[in-house]
Amino acid sequence: MIYFITSPTISIIKVNGKFLSEIDANLYSFESNENCYIEIIPLKENLNAICFKVNSVPYKSKNLCLYNFENGILILPIFSYKNDLPFKYLHSSNSNENSIYVYNDNYSKAFIQTKNASNIFTLPFEPLKCETLFLNELLFLKIYSKHKNALICFDLSDKIDKKFIKHSADIPLNSESFKCQCKNLTKLKQEIYFDKNGNIIRQISTRNRAISLLNPLLLPFAFLEEVLLNGEYKDYFHPNLLPHSELVLNFLGEFYSIIPYNKDSENLAVLIGENLKTVKFTIEDSKIIDLTIV
Repeated sequence: MIYFITSPTISIIKVNGKFLSEIDANLYSFESNENCYIEIIPLKENLNAICFKVNSVPYKSKNLCLYNFENGILILPIFSYKNDLPFKYLHSSNSNENSIYVYNDNYSKAFIQTKNASNIFTLPFEPLKCETLFLNELLFLKIYSKHKNALICFDLSDKIDKKFIKHSADIPLNSESFKCQCKNLTKLKQEIYFDKNGNIIRQISTRNRAISLLNPLLLPFAFLEEVLLNGEYKDYFHPNLLPHSELVLNFLGEFYSIIPYNKDSENLAVLIGENLKTVKFTIEDSKIIDLTIV
């Protein structure tokens, strides 16, 4: 049986009691017997190891997801903390009848309350510093840690929803207008301009090198990032595919994460949504000419 695994933090994997490898966010594969015993041990000391025997697939719990994938099984661990950490206040802010309270109780969270609703959101990392900006029915939360930062936008108009999150964003918050800018591994830079009322004035996605100069194996990943960001994904289409752009989006469906997957030098990507989808891309002249589910 072939097993695939990707881990949100650097970990060690043991199979049937034997050390196998160090793993991280990149997709790693190994072969073992069915019903094997797997141990995933995070290097961070405050996280619990995950130990399990493969029985039924698909399988979902608060610490583990198993999916059928590529004639094998994809393992997605979800680590928990060893001990309850003491409650820690981080930040609070309010405007009119809207307020936000940021705290940590094992996980960093934001409690947001309006006149009509309240909700709690888990933050991507524990912030050392927070900034907030209320613009009409939008709330922007900027969080900083030692090595990274992020901007999170919440819609307060009805029930409280998270509109988007931008990592490594260079965003000065002020009451007139501001620009959200972020970059990622495939050299995508996205800029979103807001006016003083919180309306998006314009949205620009650019790369600091031409698409034609990207490694062909990165093209599908770069294209899917543009789709997730609602960016300029059509720039990646071959002229023959351009008239079918809406069909392509419907074909891909809803997904929230991408795993690059290289098999036999094929252009593949795994989309994680309610279900897994492995998409094969056909590239011609540095453009996507076809997509198929494999």
